[in-house]
Amino acid sequence: MGKEIIKIIKIALEALLDIIYPYDNKCIICGVEGFLGICSKCKSEIKRVHQQEEIMAYGYYGGVLKKLILNLKYHKSFIAGKVLADLLCQIIIEKKLSIDCICYVPISKDSLKKRGFNQCSVLAKNISSILDIPVIDCLVKVKETKEQKLLGKEERMKNILDAFEIKNKEKLFKKNILLIDDVYTTGATINECKKNIEKCNINKIYLL
Repeated sequence: MGKEIIKIIKIALEALLDIIYPYDNKCIICGVEGFLGICSKCKSEIKRVHQQEEIMAYGYYGGVLKKLILNLKYHKSFIAGKVLADLLCQIIIEKKLSIDCICYVPISKDSLKKRGFNQCSVLAKNISSILDIPVIDCLVKVKETKEQKLLGKEERMKNILDAFEIKNKEKLFKKNILLIDDVYTTGATINECKKNIEKCNINKIYLL
């Protein structure tokens, strides 16, 4: 009963946001009319990652995909967040992943204050809404770091070392966990988060 009430509240909140922030019925990339999110042509231009390794990804960072991520991250385009979540859900469904809960890479308090939101949290919550899988807020960033994109591979690993701590660890016990990040370059950030989650006696972790 409690879960049903929560689901109804979530649907009502999403409907309210749609009223406050109405989406234009056009592609947010090329502007063609008749599409909510992106059109099929723009979606087809995303270069897919077909050889999935330990870290799964939908596509390569460039073109349409880069625009979607930057629109979400720096221009607060939450429809871009929904589009990106749809793409990530496609991987989850294609691979038939068995997931108990979703976690995400956190940002620091200062970054959260400046940006107003965490883009990884937006992606996680959208995926949660689509697939009805709970999000667990289990990681906290405890150290201010330099921007990873400005650093080389070895510098990135040193920069992010011990930057995260775990919380709500009891909620992760024996769970299959999906860990979400927005952009993967060297894997330093997501692997540092993974290292913390693996200390919680989990069953399995997927990196996306």
